Amino acid sequence: MANQPNKLHRTLNFQDLVVYELLFIAPMAPVGVFGVLDAKSNGSVALVYIIATATMALTAFSYVQMVQLYHRVVLFSPTPMPMLVLVRR
Repeated sequence: MANQPNKLHRTLNFQDLVVYELLFIAPMAPVGVFGVLDAKSNGSVALVYIIATATMALTAFSYVQMVQLYHRVVLFSPTPMPMLVLVRR
């Protein structure tokens, strides 16, 4: 047992993901586009970020709705692999 090499576990839980995002992605995200936003919005950068945040929140809400619907279909379907069919009216 002492001669076995250590193995890395390729797991990432939710807490790890949030910490990674806050430490690496979030602080640098606005830096790259601040100048362009400042020029295009005539100095209203905060308004641009508020609109973008609201849009992302609506998108996240719609993803939650889709996941809940798909989860219900998969759990309560009599077939092992349910197929979702979109019908045009």
